[in-house]
Amino acid sequence: MLTSLILPVGLMAVIGWGVPRLLAGVFPEGARPLIWLGVTAFVICLCLSGMLFAVLYRMGGAPLGEMLAEVGLWPTVWHFAVRGAMSAIVWLPVMILSTAGLPAKWTRETW
Repeated sequence: MLTSLILPVGLMAVIGWGVPRLLAGVFPEGARPLIWLGVTAFVICLCLSGMLFAVLYRMGGAPLGEMLAEVGLWPTVWHFAVRGAMSAIVWLPVMILSTAGLPAKWTRETW
């Protein structure tokens, strides 16, 4: 149960919370940059969650090399991208709340 449910959900929540916080150090303050930060964080979280599923498949014993050889690169990437998109039910609300809390830490711009 730990590796099949608790660990993936916990890691996705950490990804959803951490990515916007890390991007806040790169993006300037302001409403438009905050929107772009949210879009960028969404794309990064989608990619990271898809990669997390690939790692979990591999930990579960799935032969990823055979999968790549049998169906090709893009169908395999698409498979994990879909899994990452379906997991947005976990990380997207956390990411939205994390992004929404960023203006409270602004020092130069006001919301």
